[in-house]
Amino acid sequence: MLKDNGLWWYQEFQFEAGLIDRLVREGFESNQYVDYALNFAKPKAQGTFRKDFESAQTLELRSNGYMEIFVDEVFLAAAEGSYAVELQNNRSEVQVIVKNRNSDSVALSEVSCSPDDPWFVLEVAGNLSRAQKRRGGTRAPHLVDEPITTTTMERVLPGLFRLEFPALGRPVLYCEARPEIVVGESKEEALSDLSTTETVVEVIALQPGVWTTKNRVASLYLRVVGESPAQIDFEEHRRCGELHGAFASSDNVLNRIWQISANTLALTRQGLLMDGIKRDRMPWAGDHALVVHTNAYTYFDAEIMADSLTSLGQPEVGFVNGIADYSLWWVIASNQYRRYFGEDEHVIRTGPMVNRMLLGLQKYVSSDGIFRPVADPSSFPPAGPTATFLDWGVEVDQGVDLTALQILYCWALEAGAEFLSQSDPDSAQTWSAKAILLRDIILKSAWNRDTNEWIDQLNHGQGLSFHANILGQLSGLNPMNISFIQADNAGSSTPFMEFFRLLALGEAKHRYEAVQELRTRWGVFVENGSATAWEDFGGSGESDYEMYGRPFGKSLSHGWGSGPAALLPILIFGAKPLSAGWETFTVEVDLVDLEWASATVPTPLGLINMWADTQHLKVSVEGVNVLQIGGQSWRGPGEFSFPRAS
Repeated sequence: MLKDNGLWWYQEFQFEAGLIDRLVREGFESNQYVDYALNFAKPKAQGTFRKDFESAQTLELRSNGYMEIFVDEVFLAAAEGSYAVELQNNRSEVQVIVKNRNSDSVALSEVSCSPDDPWFVLEVAGNLSRAQKRRGGTRAPHLVDEPITTTTMERVLPGLFRLEFPALGRPVLYCEARPEIVVGESKEEALSDLSTTETVVEVIALQPGVWTTKNRVASLYLRVVGESPAQIDFEEHRRCGELHGAFASSDNVLNRIWQISANTLALTRQGLLMDGIKRDRMPWAGDHALVVHTNAYTYFDAEIMADSLTSLGQPEVGFVNGIADYSLWWVIASNQYRRYFGEDEHVIRTGPMVNRMLLGLQKYVSSDGIFRPVADPSSFPPAGPTATFLDWGVEVDQGVDLTALQILYCWALEAGAEFLSQSDPDSAQTWSAKAILLRDIILKSAWNRDTNEWIDQLNHGQGLSFHANILGQLSGLNPMNISFIQADNAGSSTPFMEFFRLLALGEAKHRYEAVQELRTRWGVFVENGSATAWEDFGGSGESDYEMYGRPFGKSLSHGWGSGPAALLPILIFGAKPLSAGWETFTVEVDLVDLEWASATVPTPLGLINMWADTQHLKVSVEGVNVLQIGGQSWRGPGEFSFPRAS
């Protein structure tokens, strides 16, 4: 029996391609209603791996497909799954062609292989490139879900069972007859008629008297129709990794909101960062533009963030997720990754990907420099003929030049230039120059100098633009800090754009108003006792769970609801990086109405701990990060104290 060396080799970007392909297929199988563009890069079902060996030895190989093995260019054997190769010479070249009949990514594992002794991949042009390594077990890691934690469900009513927290996984039921079950993120959904639930539940036998579901299900409640089982265990899939970030203050509501936000992010970390655990268990680039912030301030999971961005960053045709502005958000999120996680391997690997993305978008740029996207057959249907989403519930008129979309495109150009500044300075200069030209066009045609706000359309817009004012502030396009979107504004219906609105409100020096609105909007989840943030801010009564015209269409554990996990340390402490990877950072405290607050922010160099009351600020730095406040600098590691005006 082959032992587990824990190391697998892939062709470049094929781990991510295989993983997103599997998760999307499972998402469609597991849910009644899924709408997702299928234009993401598909796995390559064949790959050729090559390596030189310097001594005679027994070489134990494992793959997730059919192997054709050659030694010194001579065919040796064909095998499925695993094979032991006896190398007789002191120097041998081994080539393994791996084929997968299921159109899945191929992977190869060599038992006892060192991470520093890599396999190489034979490219189409005949060149060799270093294979991509991944830690795993006896199966190719892109085929493996997150680790399992088993919990016994509590019986709350006859036939109705409950978990302490929402979870994604499989229930295990102990009863003689095949049970019929209904699952739900709410008690109401679990008690509802099967025709109204969102999840497809197919019960299969594990062994006589033990049953589970074919696919993973999202559950807080589970109802058994008919005879109740003696016990139900739930095998939850939860990603390993410590919660590095923290927030606490004199306001218990804000503390609870921060924890709810962190809980939500934790649940959606399932191989890739998912939209939600019930519906659309798939990655979306717009969500990632938000989650890159919350991940950075909590779990600091660079690997899952990089894998999620990579899986979306090479669409076969069209736009990321089939949405034009999601291609823009993808570039922006990639640069935010660089700011938070530093100039790491992911940034180096995906530099060409970012450049190709911006080059591909150029075909939608008219001679006047304006970005005018058009849908194609691969586009996401709800985004309409211009393939533009912008925000949930927004209808984009065809044939108009939305100021918000042009600002977002300008931001993406600047983000791409910054992302490529180290790895590809020539391309960076090209995109920076285009951004400067577009910035001038937007300012001349859409900036209202009388009110110091953005109008909704270029040249002939009439109304002020909610989204353009948010994006203009965050992108740095505004010619001044402006007092836009005051506290009495209704805001966005979902936590997605509300995150960016409150972030922009803080950037415009309205941090008190931003915290008050955060407390109000996310406070509904505290009031209703939810452990997670929902897809929107809720309704009333039975309509709480309704969305998309379905009684339980709303996701109750939704990644874009995790915004306060980043907003609170940003709004209260002004804690943000000034250079890639937090090498330099700043802190600018505004306690708003709090008596005291503390926060921990993870960085590649170590933790940054902050504590403040009305009189003092203390900043403890574990690594060699450089703190900059008021034009002065302090290099860590160390603890620094500052007086504050009362």
